[in-house]
Amino acid sequence: MTHVFRALAVIVAAASVWAQAPTAIRVTAARANIRATPAADAPVIEQVTEGAYLELLKEEGAWFQVRVPPNPRFPGIRAVGYVSKTVARLVSPAEAAAAAADAARRPIVTPPGGTVAIAADHSGKTAWLKAAATRAVAVTDTGVTPTSAPASPALLVALGEAGADSSGRRDALAVVTWVWTVAADAPAPVLTSRRPSFFVSYGGVPGLDPNEWTPGVVRLQPVEGTAWRIVSAASGPADARTRGEADWAVLRDLSERSARISLSGTGPGIMRMTLNAPLEPGEYAVVLRPVYAARQYTGRRLLGNEGEGVAFGAVWVFGVR
Repeated sequence: MTHVFRALAVIVAAASVWAQAPTAIRVTAARANIRATPAADAPVIEQVTEGAYLELLKEEGAWFQVRVPPNPRFPGIRAVGYVSKTVARLVSPAEAAAAAADAARRPIVTPPGGTVAIAADHSGKTAWLKAAATRAVAVTDTGVTPTSAPASPALLVALGEAGADSSGRRDALAVVTWVWTVAADAPAPVLTSRRPSFFVSYGGVPGLDPNEWTPGVVRLQPVEGTAWRIVSAASGPADARTRGEADWAVLRDLSERSARISLSGTGPGIMRMTLNAPLEPGEYAVVLRPVYAARQYTGRRLLGNEGEGVAFGAVWVFGVR
């Protein structure tokens, strides 16, 4: 019987050690980046301040995979990311439990540097979406070829819009249809769930007020005979690329094949997006759009690569099978 008691003692000791195994980390730097993947150049999805406790999921080499602390107002938002071991240390469950209330109250700040990070949760997996640049085309433009952008005739047929006059002239004061397109070969993970959810972080983009923009999901529309997909279309000034006046209320007549969604958030520019119904198989994109339909923008900025142009100038493409 002695060997039985010895075996039981070993089991009890092992269980005690297991019970005290670290299940959390404590941030030791003034600010620590939570990154999308375990790499120093991966997108920063959030930052946390010194002393914050994060739930440890696992260790991966020089990185901790963690879940950020819940916000009391939005308990369903639990982003997953990676923290370098150089800015955090393992702690015991007892220490983590004693500081849990304080950790939940510590602020989460938005990432610096104008980054936008978007993750799709599907079938128990996480896929980080890559930004794909859009191309804004006025459908009355002449000289547009299928190799450089969608062919104008194809766009006109797809959108049901009238094009330029018979001479091909474009009046700078005219209102034309602007179309945002994305290349068909843009990076696009195929999601296995038809009702994925998304974590969207866009609070650190210079010139883009996160309180005035919101994420959405649109279905991409193929243009027959071209290598492009339509994201959205809106009426706007023909000279929008050079126009400096803030007189374009782009959302007022923006046309997109939008999916119905629900949003919750932990703060400005940090959102959890869920779909109200399953998506049909096809190609989709996460987009950022204005909140207020009457808000007017400068065409030059909207079609540029700063501020509002960051939102309209990029989409995050994914497929559903």
